[in-house]
Amino acid sequence: MGSGTLAGFDTKRPAPWSFFVSASRHVCWQTRLPADTQGAVIVEVVAGSPAAQGGLRATDVIRKLDGKVVTSGSDVQATVERKKVGEKLAVEVLRQGKTITLNLTLAAKP
Repeated sequence: MGSGTLAGFDTKRPAPWSFFVSASRHVCWQTRLPADTQGAVIVEVVAGSPAAQGGLRATDVIRKLDGKVVTSGSDVQATVERKKVGEKLAVEVLRQGKTITLNLTLAAKP
């Protein structure tokens, strides 16, 4: 288990400091993930950002947010936008074949 903070773009609508895409066959091939991978693949995490400090890494696959299944990058964005700054978010990721959960706190961008 890890913990950290995801920073938002403003105090009203937090958004992660990471970039992700839906786990399509092409994305899976490019990132060397199994073709049947489902979720949102993190393609970049801003170095030194709260997302990085919270333990998110490029090629992690976000599978669940607060226990709800993620099927696309849009699911991640929509979930984060419904949250408020200061709220916690449980992020289940697949990393190198293992499932781990990171507990993050949404925060305003400085």
